[in-house]
Amino acid sequence: MNKLKDFLHILSKYLLYFIIATVIFVIVVVIALQMFSLYEEKKFINNCLAEVYSQNHCQNIWNEVDALN
Repeated sequence: MNKLKDFLHILSKYLLYFIIATVIFVIVVVIALQMFSLYEEKKFINNCLAEVYSQNHCQNIWNEVDALN
């Protein structure tokens, strides 16, 4: 019975580590995707402004494109 208890204790410890690592990984991926999205938005708006459109017009276009995604 003691060996089973030790095994379950070790198993639960590594399961907890796995869950924590997975949560951290998901958070890092979400932050990276948000940063990439912000970078793409800034790049799109700068290119749009270079074509002599207004900031408001460029932002509206980006919002429509973002809504489709």
